[in-house]
This record gives sequence, C-alpha cells and structure tokens, in this order.
Amino acid sequence: MTNHDGVKNSVAITAATLVAIFFMQDQGALFYLAIIGSALLVLTAIMSPWLGLLALFPLAFALRPAPPSVGIQEMAFAALLMVVFLSALIKLLRAQGFKSAIRLFAAPLLVGMGFLLLNFAIAMHQHIPLADWIRGVVPFLFIYTLIPVCTLVGREEGNIRWLGVSMGTLILLTAGYIVFYYFYHDLWHAYWTVMVNGETVRIHQEEALRNAQALGPMRDRITMVVAQATDAILPLGMVAGYVVSTCTPKRKMVLAGSFLSLLCMAAVLITFTRSMLISGLFVIGLFSLYTFFTRKHLRLKVLSSLVVQGVFAIAFIFGTGMQDVWLGRLNQLTQTALPIATSSIESIATINTQSDAAKPASSSNTDGKETAPQKAADKPQAADRKEQEKEREPEKVKEKEKEKDKDFNVSSRVEEYKIAWDMFKNHPVFGNGIGVKHEMRWETSTGHSFTESVGYIHNWPLYTLMVGGVLGLLIYALILGAPILYRLTAIKSEPTHFAVIRTAVMTLAIYGLFFAVFRLISFNLLLAAAWGVMLAHQHSRREMKTAPTSADTAHVPTATATTRTLVTDNKETSV
Repeated sequence: MTNHDGVKNSVAITAATLVAIFFMQDQGALFYLAIIGSALLVLTAIMSPWLGLLALFPLAFALRPAPPSVGIQEMAFAALLMVVFLSALIKLLRAQGFKSAIRLFAAPLLVGMGFLLLNFAIAMHQHIPLADWIRGVVPFLFIYTLIPVCTLVGREEGNIRWLGVSMGTLILLTAGYIVFYYFYHDLWHAYWTVMVNGETVRIHQEEALRNAQALGPMRDRITMVVAQATDAILPLGMVAGYVVSTCTPKRKMVLAGSFLSLLCMAAVLITFTRSMLISGLFVIGLFSLYTFFTRKHLRLKVLSSLVVQGVFAIAFIFGTGMQDVWLGRLNQLTQTALPIATSSIESIATINTQSDAAKPASSSNTDGKETAPQKAADKPQAADRKEQEKEREPEKVKEKEKEKDKDFNVSSRVEEYKIAWDMFKNHPVFGNGIGVKHEMRWETSTGHSFTESVGYIHNWPLYTLMVGGVLGLLIYALILGAPILYRLTAIKSEPTHFAVIRTAVMTLAIYGLFFAVFRLISFNLLLAAAWGVMLAHQHSRREMKTAPTSADTAHVPTATATTRTLVTDNKETSV
C-alpha cells in the first residue's frame, strides 16, 4: 500500500468521524452539514467500496442504541452500508464467479437464513406481532457485514491494520464522548438532597453541612443519561488497546494502544457498571497470564502494562472521589450475587414458592378441610411459639435491612433469568420466537419502580434459549466461539490482529452474560469484522494450497494461471 493510499484512507476515516460528530448535534448548521457529508461518503463508496468500508465504522458512532424509530443518521448509515455491501458483492462476483462466492459464504448464509426462517414460522405460530419480530431480527442482520469485510480486506496486513484503525476510531469516539460528557456536565461532583415542600431538591456540600436532614453524598450515573455508556465497545476497547500495546513492537502503536485502553477504562469507571469492568479486567488478566508464561521476551512489557493500568485506575478513582461508590456497588454485588451464584436456575425459580410453603399450617389446610380448634393441652406450646417469635423479631428487622441493602439491579435480573428459564422450558428445542415479550419491573434513579413489557434479557445465552431454544444457543455459541477458537493451535506465533480478535470476542461473550448486547448494532458490526477477517484468511490459505505450482503454470496462459490468486486493482486488494 502506497503513501497515497494511506492518505485516502485517513481522509475517509476523518471525514466519517466529523460527519458522525455533527450528527450528534442538535438540528442546525452542523447537523445539515452532516447530511451533506454523509451523501458525499455514499458517493465515495460507489467509486471505492474500500473507502466506504473504512468510513462505515466511525459513522456508526452517530447511531442511537436500539433506536425507537429510523432517523436521518440511521438512514445515512444504512445507505452507506448498502452501497458498500452491493459494491463489494459485485466486485467479488466479477473476480471469483458465482460458485466461488457462494462457496465462500455458504455456511454463514445457510445457517443464519435457515434459523431466521424457522424462527419466523415459530414466531407466527406463537402470535408474535410481525413488527416485533422484525425489530428483534434487524440488529442480527448486521453480522452479514462480514461479506464486504471479507471481500475488501483480504489477507493483506495493511488492509487489516487500516480496518483496525477505523474500528479504533469508533471506540475512541464512544469512550471520549462519555468521558467528555461526564466532566463537562459536572456529573462527577457529589450532591445531597433535602425535602422542600414535598419535593426533592439537590444541594451542594456546603449547604448539606448546615442541614442535618440532608441525604448524601450521591452521584448521577451517566448510564441514565447517555445510552452509549452501556455499549460493549468500552470493555472491548480496554482489552484491544492493552493487547495492541503489549504485542506490537512499534512505539507509536504502543502509545496509541495504551491511550485507547486507559481512556476506555476511565469511561468504564465512570459508568459504575460492574459487569463491564469485570469482563474487561478478566480478559486482560487471562491474556497477561498466558503471555507472561509463553512469551518470555514480553514479560517485562506485560508487568509494566499492568502497573500502568493499575496505577491509572486507582488514581482516577480516588482523584474523582468515586471510591465510595465503587466499594458500595461491589459490596452490594457480594451480598446479592454470591448467594445466587451458588444456586442453580432451578433453585432460584423456587425461592418464592419456598417462602410460601414455610407458613404455619394452622392458617389453612391443603386438603380443603377445616382446621380443628386448638386444644387446651396445646396452649403451653402456643405460648412458647409466641416467645420464640418475639425473640426472632430483631432478626427479622435485620433481614429486612439486608434486603434494602441488596442491589435492585441484580435482583431484577435474577427475576429476568427465572422468566427466561421458564419460557425456555415450555419450548426447549426451537424457543418462543424472536420478539416475544414479558413483563419486568424496573427501578429509576429516584427509587421509584415501574413495569414495562420488554423483549430482551440481560443475559444473552438465556435470551437465545428463550427465543431460539437449544438450536439458538448452539448458533450463538458458534458465532462467538469460531473467532475465539480459530487457529488456536498456532496461537503462539499468530499475528497481533488475531490476538486482538480473539480477546475482543471473549470480552463481548463475557459482557453478554450480564447485558443485552446482541441487540446493539455496534456489537454485531464488531462480530462481523472479526468473522470477515477470519473468513478472508481462511479463503486465502485455501487458495494458496490449491494454486498451481510454477511448473504447472509454465504451459498455462497467464489469465488462467492467475485466477486463484488475490484479486488486485488500482484502488484496493480483496479476496
């Protein structure tokens, strides 16, 4: 790749970044400028689908997570994606032919489309509204962005690096926006509340010191005001940046990876989201252990990177005064989640029924007969029971206080798990169909609760069991497992980009145990990129094995001898 190509790639990524930022503004001059810019990006993609692909990921920053309706930014992104997809497909058909193209993508097309057709039939049988089914399916379709990624990236190291730069720009935009919003709107400042005329009023620390009725300190959670703050991009950025800074020998890449990882860590700490922090730290720890014991020349780098991560995290937590919040949330997690973690889903589902069964039998009779009056001989026993109940009153009060201390988020999600598990048991093989809904009770930041009909679960394996049954779970495991296990035997000598892909998908899989990430477009775009690079590498290896040798091609025309090599033109290299 020439310097001229690098300039064009940089311009495409920069232009898409500016368009995405302008789309985030209120409707005005910048917003309308973004519309014009997105139209120019589409025209650029028509002339060069490779540049359109590089612009696609930064433009995804402008998308609203799970948007309630299709806005201008969603239409602009869809137009760019459609042009890139069709242009890449036409390019592939011209270069490889219909049979070779079908052979390359037969497995993902057959498995995905076959499952969706079957699930559609099940959803219609379960009387799920067509609009709900379509809304549930649309995010999954973005996985097929793997087709243009595979077609346009190929096995060229330069193309893979530029794709990584494009995806890194999306991560940088998301993390940077969250950190900027948090400090610009002073969400990091603690506040206290008092009741004035029946209304809750916020006050600062100085006023709280003079008011004995003030409650606090409290902090707003950015996840309540910025939807992107729960995106899986944040823990993925922590891990990807750390892996790049550890594995690459280039100083610029080390600095860029470290900066990205630390910025994403700051964004994660700001959200106070435990599952996000745990998923990122777990994969970083796992990767560090493996690298430390298998690559001796990187041991010092691993240790220094871990020290930098730890020092930065501690300094950021105490510098912003959020140490009490994190300690409190982790304490709530141990009080609520650890007892649950030692129980199976079946036992969790019977907790409520067990409490009902423990009531005294004298209050009712299970066989429908009237309870006999208490005899005089039983009165001393009844008095003993009353004394025991009085002794237990303080214990009951303590239990109620413990219930208040428990985390509502954890308990509500356990309730979700029970619902999903019960629905799975009703239809264990093929599930209930995408778009099926259930009633859930949530709690707002002010402590008020409300009931909402939702079509997702904050645990993606359980969600796939609910909507797709065992078949859906197997497909979900295949989608996440294939990039993780690909070329596992060559893990010691693999290029950096495969290490990034493997650890990134592991992070997505772990975070998916705690959050409804699969319905986010960004999640599926990242998976599409991983699958695209993997399929391109697999296709290139297959072509190299079947390519004719020099002796075979000596008497074969040039046009015939080169039909199995990578297709190259003046603009980009593809498979």
